Amino acid sequence: MSTSRSTFLYLLLSCLPSLLAAQPADVSPEHDFIMARLAAHGGEYDTALRLMDRVLRKSPGDPVLLFERASMLVDAQRFPRAESELRKLVEREPDFYDANRLLGRLLLDRSGGSPGRIEEALLYLKSAYRIMPDDLASGLTVAQILVATERFDEAAGILATVVERAPDNRTANYSYAQVLTRLGRSDESRVYLERAVAADPTFAPAIFQLVDIYQKSREWLKAAELLQPLLEDDPLNDDLQRQQAFFFLRGGEPAEAKRILEPLVAADGRDERSRFFLAEALAELEQFPEAEAIYRQLLEHDPDNVDFLVSFGLTQMGNRDFAGAAKTFDRLLGIESANEPIRRLARTQLAAIAHHEADYEQSLQQALAVLDGSERLNHQGINIALDIYRRQQRWSEAVELLDRMISTFGEEPFLFARRLEFLLYADRMAEAAEVAEKLRAAESGRLMVAEVYVQAKKFPEAIELLELLRTEKPREITLLFQLGAVLERVGRYEESEAEFESVLALDPDHAPTLNYLGYMWADRGVNLDRAAVMLEKAVGIEPKNGAYLDSLGWVYFRLGRLELAEKYLVRAAEVVPDDPTIQEHLGDLYRKQGDSDRALDFYRTALGLDPEPKELEGLKVKIAELEKRN
Repeated sequence: MSTSRSTFLYLLLSCLPSLLAAQPADVSPEHDFIMARLAAHGGEYDTALRLMDRVLRKSPGDPVLLFERASMLVDAQRFPRAESELRKLVEREPDFYDANRLLGRLLLDRSGGSPGRIEEALLYLKSAYRIMPDDLASGLTVAQILVATERFDEAAGILATVVERAPDNRTANYSYAQVLTRLGRSDESRVYLERAVAADPTFAPAIFQLVDIYQKSREWLKAAELLQPLLEDDPLNDDLQRQQAFFFLRGGEPAEAKRILEPLVAADGRDERSRFFLAEALAELEQFPEAEAIYRQLLEHDPDNVDFLVSFGLTQMGNRDFAGAAKTFDRLLGIESANEPIRRLARTQLAAIAHHEADYEQSLQQALAVLDGSERLNHQGINIALDIYRRQQRWSEAVELLDRMISTFGEEPFLFARRLEFLLYADRMAEAAEVAEKLRAAESGRLMVAEVYVQAKKFPEAIELLELLRTEKPREITLLFQLGAVLERVGRYEESEAEFESVLALDPDHAPTLNYLGYMWADRGVNLDRAAVMLEKAVGIEPKNGAYLDSLGWVYFRLGRLELAEKYLVRAAEVVPDDPTIQEHLGDLYRKQGDSDRALDFYRTALGLDPEPKELEGLKVKIAELEKRN
């Protein structure tokens, strides 16, 4: 029967005193050395040191033996003598790695915080690391001393070599990230924090620092993912759950946020932050009544809470309760604690409400007032003002506004694109060509130029540019979709269908293409059965998309399935009540059913919703025909 190594060692140590007493006087040094090591292992330090002295009398200058005796002195806690002997050894053998390392550790452990002793320890530990660069523990210790004494540049140099040799070492990567941050190189620290977390997904210090970085770069879903291992270790941590829900909410995953927040709110109805985040998630999911109910409850207890009021007002906007939203934002402007960015947001929403109500002069004044002196680019305010200028064909004023914005905020692509659009409206083609050339210099700007050409109804120019881009990126879905849409606008239906079919070959679930091609066929009265299948699929993907609901209702109308047509057209009008096309489609439906009065109501509603010129003339004809018949 074999005996395990540990059992054998225990038996040998238990017999050590008798073995030593029985050994002859002329035993070999090798025998004494082995017995000394065994004695030290068993805590018999006096015996071990006596045997080592006997070995050293036969080899007095052997550095390995001197190091072994010094190590035994350390183990025996005879530190002054160990330190003395290690100093002598290192002086004689300056490149003796083990001696440098042991002396450095001994001096550091016994420094008592003395700067002089720490510096001395650092000297020997540096030597050990220089001699043996694979000694990561010594490298990390040297770096930690340098950090503690605020020598960050030197620490960065040491840690750079450590992480190069041990890229998966959690401590090394985290320490290097801290040093880089102290040196003002935070952008570089990210990769090392990510390595530390990859090595240990529950390493909280690195996780929370990396979460801060992801928040600043608005990588919300990455931040949410980082917290998951911590939550698996501590599933009852409400703060972590709430934080993860917030990240999901900001990352465009309101359903995930809702899943986390509902149990938190159910467990503690006084948890205002969780209730607030839940209301935001519900609003994102377009569950507006539920969201508004929570906001009202929160505001009952804290009526002047700026965050609550902002979110409540935006939810009312989403729910198309413009009168209620106007009251909320007016109330917000009356609160002294609301800072200037919040006030600008409120005034921008009031401009949007006036715009929706077709009070264009009031809306324009409010939008321009918001834009004057703004420290940040206000896309919504600019778009409101430009839409009014476009409606009123005030091209020069629009260009002047954009020039002011460019002088304030620099050559932002968004501003350049809008400037190009209004130069095209104004037929200032030479200036437009200069702006287009500048935008086209950047790859991302070329598609933007094409989109502007479409907006300004410069379809030949748009098609030429999109076809050029397609040759460079023949599988780019955005390009193919845009080209298909423009070709349809100019009546090149077969080519348009080919582009849309190319998109669906790449992505059969591309809902915008399913809708566009399906509606195009429905409007032309061709391929109606396939169009119905495509539009049913599009609505299945986005069941609350008003445009898709309208398209599906329209194809059913074309197929003569009027009950289904009414179902989806009514639902579309509920989702988008101010779309003139949907209102006209409902008029056509009721006219087909013989209900002239209801048809007239919808036609007149459509007429008041600022339809496109080609729709406008058709509506007038339909209204005149029904009025004459009645």
